[in-house]
Amino acid sequence: MKKMMTLAAMAALVLTGCSNDTEGISETANPAKLIAFRTVSDKTETYATPMDINNMSSFTMNASYEDLVTSTSGFNFMNYTSVTKTKEGSTAWAYAPQKYYPMDGSFVYFYAYSPAGSVNAESMVASGSPAGISATLKYIVPLRYSTSGKNPEDFLVASTKQNGGAVVLSFQHALSMATFKARNTSTAATFIVKSIQLIHLENTGTLDLEPTGPAATTQTWTNNTTLDKTYQVSLPEAGVPLIPNPAQPILNLTSENEGLMIMPQTLGTYAGGTGIIDSGSGQPNDINTKTYIKVSYNVVDADFKSTVAIKYLPMPTGFTFVQGKKYQFVLSFGNEIGNPVSFSVNMTTWSAITDTTIN
Repeated sequence: MKKMMTLAAMAALVLTGCSNDTEGISETANPAKLIAFRTVSDKTETYATPMDINNMSSFTMNASYEDLVTSTSGFNFMNYTSVTKTKEGSTAWAYAPQKYYPMDGSFVYFYAYSPAGSVNAESMVASGSPAGISATLKYIVPLRYSTSGKNPEDFLVASTKQNGGAVVLSFQHALSMATFKARNTSTAATFIVKSIQLIHLENTGTLDLEPTGPAATTQTWTNNTTLDKTYQVSLPEAGVPLIPNPAQPILNLTSENEGLMIMPQTLGTYAGGTGIIDSGSGQPNDINTKTYIKVSYNVVDADFKSTVAIKYLPMPTGFTFVQGKKYQFVLSFGNEIGNPVSFSVNMTTWSAITDTTIN
């Protein structure tokens, strides 16, 4: 993914506070060992909040250190510390109390996430030994946008370990994102897309963060194997009309940068549904065990007669929502009323659109 700034061009973000704190360190605080930060982030654009390194206003920092002399691990060196930009456009950040590197050369393990005030991040726990400290972060992705309560967000994470110098935090997208487009190749019918749902996915996961060196980390999501949640795409209440025009270009149902945030996950046996509709229920006969995109829409013919329709689109076999990837779903409406709606999927990084086709 394209970096917004090179490390060489970035100024160190020196975190200043109101007091000194050497908790867990026996040596006298040395100003030369004051912990300073600089941050790197790919540009992040979602319907929640477009973010890049220039307008990131805050992040939450946790840190633990290893004591190489006593071979014991010190935890909560920094405990849910809020780091806030002092003013818009500034490169100065504030936090309290100040922290210093251990004088014995012990590594400090840093774990950060943004937005700092995220209510979807439920907990972060550090564990380990002098051989290394890792952390796990539990996170719940809201299933839909709400005017009140918890809402989806572009959640960023960074972790690293260092024993001196300016700490480089390379923030990464923690989630996956899905965007939706549509085309209408009909010569007579208008399609009004009313609702899009993703049925049988998971929205809760635990992210394992294991720093392997300065500005380097291994990140792994684990989540439930029973996928029983339904995500709802945010669309206008009146729906999105697709007028009849075979030459009409593909239209955005959601902005390319305003997608649905999804917990990274492998669909496994939930992928590859048959799509065969049960005549009694009107749903796929494997709806309880497979992941589907459910599209609700109205079809308006040349005589202005409106018909309500629902289509279920099975997710391709082997499909995986990968952390930090954007998936572009293209819905295609046919020439005749009632024709099946098909779709194709592209997978891209969030910094650019490519034509890498999954299926």
